[in-house]
Amino acid sequence: MKRLSILLFPLLTMSAVYAQPSLDASTLLKNKICMHCHQVNERRVGPSFKMVADKYQQDKTVTVEELAKRIVEGGIGQWGPLRMPAQPKVSTEEAIIMADWILHVKGDEQVN
Repeated sequence: MKRLSILLFPLLTMSAVYAQPSLDASTLLKNKICMHCHQVNERRVGPSFKMVADKYQQDKTVTVEELAKRIVEGGIGQWGPLRMPAQPKVSTEEAIIMADWILHVKGDEQVN
C-alpha cells in the first residue's frame, strides 16, 4: 500500500496544480495594485505598459522571465531614478502572466 501511495502522490499533486482556475493578466494587474503606478497608454508614476512593450521589443535582452523577476523583486534605473518597489505578494506564476501581457500590449487593451 505504501508503494501505491508513493506512485499516486505525483499524480495528485499535478491534478491540484491543473485544477486551479486560470489567472487573467488584467485582473492580476488591477488586484496586485500595479494600476496605482502604471496605466496602459499613459505614464503615471512609472512608465505605461505600452512604453515597456515598445522599449523591450527593441531590446530583446529582456525576456518574460526577466520582467517577471523585476516585478517581484523591484528595481531601479531602467526608467529613471524612481525605484519600483518589490512586490512580494505577487507569485512567480502571477508575475509571468503579467509580464507576458505587458510585453505584448499593443495599447488598445483595457484593464478592468
